[in-house]
Amino acid sequence: MLKRHQILGKAYYALWAALLAAFIAIGGREIWIGPSATIVIHPTPFASTDAFFEAYFHAPSGSQRCLEIMRRLYGKKGAIVFFCPPHTWRGDLSFALISYLGWPQQIRKVEVERAELEQRVRSLDRSSTSAVIFCDLLPPAGFVRGWPFGDGLFVVPFPPPK
Repeated sequence: MLKRHQILGKAYYALWAALLAAFIAIGGREIWIGPSATIVIHPTPFASTDAFFEAYFHAPSGSQRCLEIMRRLYGKKGAIVFFCPPHTWRGDLSFALISYLGWPQQIRKVEVERAELEQRVRSLDRSSTSAVIFCDLLPPAGFVRGWPFGDGLFVVPFPPPK
């Protein structure tokens, strides 16, 4: 008759053997067949930036959209001014992505509180500004003609069309 510790010892080794067998079976299948086809990022030149735009701003093909907008603005005299609330990760991320894709266009970031936005926009030099971008800020009155670009991103040529 087997004693209690002998039964537990055999059960212990049987459990580890079953776990090892499951690990080998699943690992072997992955090696033989390959990983499952649930890959999120597709191999395109803008895969990483598209993934960020889609995940954080709900803007599918965000890189292409950004490049289209920058082409419309490229060559116009002046810089693009990027307005966002102070110390927000969405402002930092969208500024970095748009600056990367908009190169060599000069883009200047201005962190501003919502209450100061209209005054800061109105004080911009019209001769040295080609567009303004609003990130997570509602554009002031008169700045409604532009290009929406994902959730919370809006690009307006400057001075705004009448």
